Amino acid sequence: MPFFPPQDGKVTPVKVGLDYDNTITLDPDTWSCIIRIMQLAGWEICVTTWRPLEERAEVDQFVSSLPIPIPVIYCNGVAKRTLFDADIWIDDKPASVLFSLTRPATLAYDRESTEELVLPGTNIGIQANLLLN
Repeated sequence: MPFFPPQDGKVTPVKVGLDYDNTITLDPDTWSCIIRIMQLAGWEICVTTWRPLEERAEVDQFVSSLPIPIPVIYCNGVAKRTLFDADIWIDDKPASVLFSLTRPATLAYDRESTEELVLPGTNIGIQANLLLN
């Protein structure tokens, strides 16, 4: 069923936030078909990308090639959920839905500053070699 159950007597279409980089870009032709199927089911699809507006050419070209173009939100590193209220998120980096990019990261390997981080509530350890500017 393409709609969420009625709330307060109102039926609402499913809203999908779809990432561009490393999601749509992995196979644009297949995503075009998937987007069309979602549209035929009555779903509302919006491309949400961490890109700034200045880097829109490639995204706009893809969206304009669709039979029925969809909106694009250029988040410019801001948490996607603050700019679009999706019911379903499709993103290769789910953290970009929840968190904003606060400062650019620099990858570097420095054995002395490598720390093991343990994820809260788990015994999962991560070797951190990420140095922030």
